[in-house]
Amino acid sequence: MMKRKRVGCNKGDLVPHERVACEVLENARRPLTTNEVAGYGNMSWLTAKKHLEELSKKRLGICSRNKGRAKLWFIE
Repeated sequence: MMKRKRVGCNKGDLVPHERVACEVLENARRPLTTNEVAGYGNMSWLTAKKHLEELSKKRLGICSRNKGRAKLWFIE
């Protein structure tokens, strides 16, 4: 059984799309692009981008790094 990563936040305090993005990243085995988070979370790219950036600003352990033109999201 694989241990799940935990985000240092109370998911009850997040709006639904932030919660979904958080869960997608928790279950990811590698950093994901914004497009991948959007696909796995069943939301538009723009919605995923907006909520991932908001989560990053809240300093909840969700980070990003650029790889070429793509932005990769992961839990630190």
